Amino acid sequence: MQVISLLTNSAKSWYESDMKSYAAAFSYYAPLAIIPILLFSITMVGTIYSESITRQILTGWAGVLGDDIVELIKIAITNLRIEAESFHLPIFGIVLSLGISILALNALSNGFHKLWNVHQFGLHAWFKKSLRSVLFILIFQIYLAVVIGFEFFMIVNNLQSDYILSLLFLFISTGAFFAILFRFLASHSPSWKGCLVGALVASLLFIVTKSSVNIYVIKVANLNIYGTAGLILVLLLWVYILAALIYYGAAIAYEYDKIKAIRINSSVN
Repeated sequence: MQVISLLTNSAKSWYESDMKSYAAAFSYYAPLAIIPILLFSITMVGTIYSESITRQILTGWAGVLGDDIVELIKIAITNLRIEAESFHLPIFGIVLSLGISILALNALSNGFHKLWNVHQFGLHAWFKKSLRSVLFILIFQIYLAVVIGFEFFMIVNNLQSDYILSLLFLFISTGAFFAILFRFLASHSPSWKGCLVGALVASLLFIVTKSSVNIYVIKVANLNIYGTAGLILVLLLWVYILAALIYYGAAIAYEYDKIKAIRINSSVN
């Protein structure tokens, strides 16, 4: 009964906090930030394994978006690398890419602050939020190094063809990513346990949703009339759905702590 109450209260909080609009705002910035972050990750994590292995695994994960989207991302990463290397002032390219990434992550954290009733305004608050976004990008590299290491272990031992193990790995790794996102991207986040509960629910919903979206895009949606722009629409759709699920997980994390606090107060009284 408490589980149902947690899920329904979280859904109500998600709706009343207008998370659909925050998800739309993030989906506006995210496509601009995906390529710089992926290029940075390939470069950084590639120093541990190799760029070819890192690129192969990352593009393999992106396979849930469809082969055409993966090819588009590959081309964009290659073009960005060429442009970055041809800059007369490379620092300008780094600052520009970092700025776009910070804008996208700040837009995501704005939704967390709304859900969790965190009120921060002014230039100082924006600066702290931006620092957290940079910190998250760096923490994300550590997360990628660990997860790609495990993925590489599965490839070496021919375990990637095991559907159940791959699904379990996707569930755990996605849940871990969401929990890290909740804890480090926004200030005054819920407890680790609350974040983990919300992250695992969001991860489960992501796994269920990804197959449904692929079926819709492939068999129902007629995006061919848009040409290459249709691929961008698919990417925007994916980012919007992912952001909506992340915000629902964040709502669960917050509601979980509220229920736990009420339970503790009741036992004390």
